Amino acid sequence: SGQFLIFGCRLIVSQEKGDLGYSLQRRMRGLCVALLGASVGACVSASDATVSDLPHEMERAAEVIRGWATEAPCSVQADPFCGSSCNCTAFCAGQCAINATKPQNKTLYRMTMAGVYSYAEKNTGDTAGDMSFVLSTRTRAFMCLNEPKNPLCTSVAKFAGDDPNSTDLVLQGLLEVDGQWGPYLLCNPVNVSDPLGKWSCRTDLQINPGMPLPPSCTADFKVIPGYKWNFNGKGIPLDAHTVADCCAAATKLKLVFWQFHEGNKSCETGMGLDPTTPNGEDPDGIMAYSTSILPKPCNCSRVHTTVGRQNLSNSFGLGSAVAPVGGDWFSTPAMGECADGAPLGTNGCTWKVHQTTKAIKAYCMYHTVDMAVEKLAPDCFNKCPQPGNQTSPCYLTCFFNVVADTPVPTLTAMWDTAFAQCPPVSIPPLLQRRTL
Repeated sequence: SGQFLIFGCRLIVSQEKGDLGYSLQRRMRGLCVALLGASVGACVSASDATVSDLPHEMERAAEVIRGWATEAPCSVQADPFCGSSCNCTAFCAGQCAINATKPQNKTLYRMTMAGVYSYAEKNTGDTAGDMSFVLSTRTRAFMCLNEPKNPLCTSVAKFAGDDPNSTDLVLQGLLEVDGQWGPYLLCNPVNVSDPLGKWSCRTDLQINPGMPLPPSCTADFKVIPGYKWNFNGKGIPLDAHTVADCCAAATKLKLVFWQFHEGNKSCETGMGLDPTTPNGEDPDGIMAYSTSILPKPCNCSRVHTTVGRQNLSNSFGLGSAVAPVGGDWFSTPAMGECADGAPLGTNGCTWKVHQTTKAIKAYCMYHTVDMAVEKLAPDCFNKCPQPGNQTSPCYLTCFFNVVADTPVPTLTAMWDTAFAQCPPVSIPPLLQRRTL
């Protein structure tokens, strides 16, 4: 649960410190300073460089950015080892873990589609972690109605638990884990439109660019369909009229940012991003940034056998839209699952399922939570033109204002109430374990 929210944008929506959108904009301003030798203020207000300014200067600026990223105080969102005495090299060598604990049995929850009951190659959460997921899912559903090409709507598992006709479930499982925590992985169906098929846990979000691109392009750049950069000043046009040529030109010039518009077959870059305006929508276009400017994720065989853990309060901030009640999310890779009947640690296994203790309909969970939130501020919800329309801006505004003003214990208690009151759903016991 919660596997989609790592992608801070418009590249998701906010410009809060710590999210990717803010980070990229801050670094792009730094790039402008490095390129033009100008003050930050000058770079924010205008940028009229031309293609002739780009080639070797762009690489020099990228090196400056990478240096800043290395020297800056660590961020858990960018570096899962931040705040621990471990690092990727030592972790992969088996010398340490991320704030290791003793082996333990944990009650974890998973929102899932009917028929997807295995915990292997999946994400789960503790009570607070999955409550954060439920509360934030409403924002995602509303966003996808208005921005269907957003990567969070095209590249991650789709849940519809708040639909009365949904067959989605919430599983309550008892898992045993070894406490040697690793980086949290993002687990989704290999084919998002086929959740009953194979699933995979990855170190980053695999985004569907929405148009054919050469493999070399997707290796060098993160490509986001349906959006465009809001450059400061004028964009700098490049002589390329197909997306493949645009990407090739960006590679040759060692660009950090570029975008392509399918409608008029235009390709451009820019020297700075407007920090006051979110990146805009472009249904027929894509925007891209170089993978070289962000730290590479830790990726070794041990990463794909250990239980990953992400503390939402540390990563996104307690009370944020991503983590309204904090909590932890977990990833359980198939390669680390113990064979049936094998004790923890056998052949290096790191986790095992004891049982799924209860399953309930996801809609019952959502309905119970919605009713509890609405009771906390009935005057606000009743003033909405359509009080029962749970996707209206008015309802969502009331909902999240109430959540922001409500103590965390009150919110997490709603989860416990739902599991106590919602009737159980039977699932086949043999489908709860091992990779399917």
